[in-house]
Amino acid sequence: ARETLSVPPGRELVVERSGKHAAMFEYEELFTRALGPSDFGAVAARYDAVLLAGVPSFDLTTHNEARRFMNFVDILYDEGCGLV
Repeated sequence: ARETLSVPPGRELVVERSGKHAAMFEYEELFTRALGPSDFGAVAARYDAVLLAGVPSFDLTTHNEARRFMNFVDILYDEGCGLV
C-alpha cells in the first residue's frame, strides 16, 4: 500500500510499497534523488525492515549516491531497522 511519511521540517516522503512492518524501495527511489538523513530517519523510525532492490556496483561516477547509501545503512542500523 502507498503511505506518506512526515519528514522534518514539514516535508513528506511517499513510500509506494509498504506494509504494516516493512517497506520496499528500488535503489533509484532513495539514492538518485536529493534525500538525506531526515528522510532516511523517517523510514527507519516507521518500519522494522526495508527491502531494497536494484543496488548497483559503485564507482567514481556514483560517489554521491554511494555516500547516501552508506548514510542510509548507518541510520537503519542505529534505529534497529533491518535491511534486505
